[in-house]
Amino acid sequence: MAVKPRVKVAIQYDPEGRGVRLALAYCRIRRRSEPFFDLYGTCVGYCGGGAYGDFYFHVGEQVGVGFVTFTPSFGGGWHEDRIGVSGLAGQKMSDDIGELLHYVQGRLWTRWCCSTEEGNPDLRAAAKRRLGCEKQPVFYVSPGFSEDLLAFLSPEWGISVSFGGFTPATDLTCQVASSSGLPTPDSTVTALECDSAGLPHLEDIELPENIKRLDLSNNWELIDASPLGSLPNLERLDLAGCPELEHLPPRWSGPLESLSLCGCTKLRSLDGLPESLNSLELRTCNNTGTIVLTQCNRIESLAPLARTGLVRTATRIELDGCAGLRTLAGLEALRALKTVLLDPTIAADVSALAMHRSLRIELSLAKFKAFPGSLVRALSFLPRVKLAILTGDDLEDCSGLAAIASLVELDMCECPKIEDLAWVVGLSALKWLRLSAGSPAASQTEGFHFNTKSKIRELQLAICVEKNLPLPPHLDTASRVD
Repeated sequence: MAVKPRVKVAIQYDPEGRGVRLALAYCRIRRRSEPFFDLYGTCVGYCGGGAYGDFYFHVGEQVGVGFVTFTPSFGGGWHEDRIGVSGLAGQKMSDDIGELLHYVQGRLWTRWCCSTEEGNPDLRAAAKRRLGCEKQPVFYVSPGFSEDLLAFLSPEWGISVSFGGFTPATDLTCQVASSSGLPTPDSTVTALECDSAGLPHLEDIELPENIKRLDLSNNWELIDASPLGSLPNLERLDLAGCPELEHLPPRWSGPLESLSLCGCTKLRSLDGLPESLNSLELRTCNNTGTIVLTQCNRIESLAPLARTGLVRTATRIELDGCAGLRTLAGLEALRALKTVLLDPTIAADVSALAMHRSLRIELSLAKFKAFPGSLVRALSFLPRVKLAILTGDDLEDCSGLAAIASLVELDMCECPKIEDLAWVVGLSALKWLRLSAGSPAASQTEGFHFNTKSKIRELQLAICVEKNLPLPPHLDTASRVD
């Protein structure tokens, strides 16, 4: 797609009921010189009985007549026509249309939606705040959304949506369409949502000084956000989906509390983050207290975090994909930190984690057959290591962990191919071990959860006997005492 079209959205949400009842997004494209428009979109909605429907769709719109066709798709090709005759029924979806639909879906799920642990749709925390629907139901349509479309689709789409009893939320923000024909926001506007596709320069937007909430998400040309630092009342800023963004403001005039940078993969530095910041998101996340820096491979330093309000609020930080980090300095200042997700190829100095005595270190070792030696060397200098391998489908060899003498907890429940546990014998500090219930190691030990120090010692002794291994000092001493 050389030019990305504007995406329009409808959201119906009920916090006391099913949550998301409808989340729909579409774009409208003129069919060359014909008096006809093609609407391509994606929809997820409640169907009743605890079930949700999720599909793509095409709607044909004839100028002067209105909507005339409706054809759904469940991926790969077009289903049968539900209304009218589109000429698409039974056809394979073209690559261009597939790319367009994925773009529309990405806009809906990057900005508005997420999935619960049960796999049901939900709204992101930031979306709930924007719509003010934490405690009341709302029905939101973005500016320019055709509500006639919902009436046209509703008899045939199989989604149970009622349009009564919901608070309209269409006037929450002032929406800017593009860099051409920009409206000037009223000076009383405190929340501004910019459909900012194609706004390379923030100087193109006249922003009122009293703006508190600003959404410039999904701007694929924006490189420099420095001008935003001059807004004296800015509290919440969403720059999610700005893949070319490289620079944040070096200083902030306003009391910025929340910053979303999901998808800003070219961001080079976090320098200049204000002391007032207590929420930082660089990937879609719905958990308060989590700093997500996943795939931010150009960021070299975390030191700026120590000068923000995150030192009081952050309980988890995700660094998977942060290959550019040379040190974790700055994390020692995060007083509430309980969990850190590390990149498995990390070569950084991790000594900043040493002060967090109850810290849980998580790893994703997808496609690794052996535990990385560089990671062993990094962790071996920490005084007390609690380790959890979140994904390890191909992991077979963990013998390198024997070098981490301070390992006290080890969770390998997602490592189904582990067989040899001889390396466990020398871990004198180990107090807790969990294996994958179906792994060869669990079959050999006739157990998969060893949750006390005495059970660990019994396991280590059994391994020594079975493999005819000499008792290490901590087991030899224990056996003499017994």
